[in-house]
Amino acid sequence: MTKSTTRKHYAPEFKEETLRLASKIGVTKVTRELGIYPSQIYGWRSAAQKKASTSKRESGLATENARLRRQLAEQAEHEPQRQLLGQCLCGKLFPFTQGGGDPI
Repeated sequence: MTKSTTRKHYAPEFKEETLRLASKIGVTKVTRELGIYPSQIYGWRSAAQKKASTSKRESGLATENARLRRQLAEQAEHEPQRQLLGQCLCGKLFPFTQGGGDPI
């Protein structure tokens, strides 16, 4: 017959406080005091670092998206002027004339 064990679930606040304490006094002392396994602390630390890394990356992407949106808005704002300039330069709107009024 196998012994049925239930896994302990710890609150996020407990994990955060445990990680803070482990960074101050060390993982070994914390595990002895709290009666948990060192692998739990290392796993929690790894998950916290991964989450922080992802948050940092997402923040950078959000900043880049905002910059690109501003750039697109500026381009859209100046588009009519660009089209007009392009038509002038191509001679479609105001053909360039020389002397007798003939287009160049």
